[in-house]
Amino acid sequence: KGKWHLPQPKYEFLEFQTEQSHYRKYFSESPEIATYFSEAEVRDLIFDSSLNNGKIIIDREHLGNRKQRFPEKIRELEIEDFYDAIHKAIELAKRRIKRNYKTAIPHFYDGKIQFLLPLCMLSKKDADLALVVNKEESIYKAHTVLTLDQAYNNARLLAKPDREWLNP
Repeated sequence: KGKWHLPQPKYEFLEFQTEQSHYRKYFSESPEIATYFSEAEVRDLIFDSSLNNGKIIIDREHLGNRKQRFPEKIRELEIEDFYDAIHKAIELAKRRIKRNYKTAIPHFYDGKIQFLLPLCMLSKKDADLALVVNKEESIYKAHTVLTLDQAYNNARLLAKPDREWLNP
């Protein structure tokens, strides 16, 4: 039994397989490099700003329940002004995405690709939050917001985030 009281495996790691490996002679071919996405899925890694005329439907109830994540100045707004501020920030994010598609950062959650969009609410330059957007058939739906730290942790699991707005 090992340190953790688990049975020891009947094998041991010798080395990584390389072209120069001593054990290379036992294998006729090296395996191909792993492919993580098909061609169809690659299309899902880029935010399509023309989908549904660029409209993003927000889940008002869920965003309202995450109000504590918003900057204090935005949290204190009357409910309709609160949602207007979100819509304005989404419009700004969509304009940024049209200029640079990397602004919409893909991340993988719950078995599907989602996008993180910058929500610049206190200034037009600096993101305050990340809006999480799902593609559902022919529309995009925003159902929650993440703090920038949460967004960075989620985004780096799939690819290195673009530094335009999401920095550690």
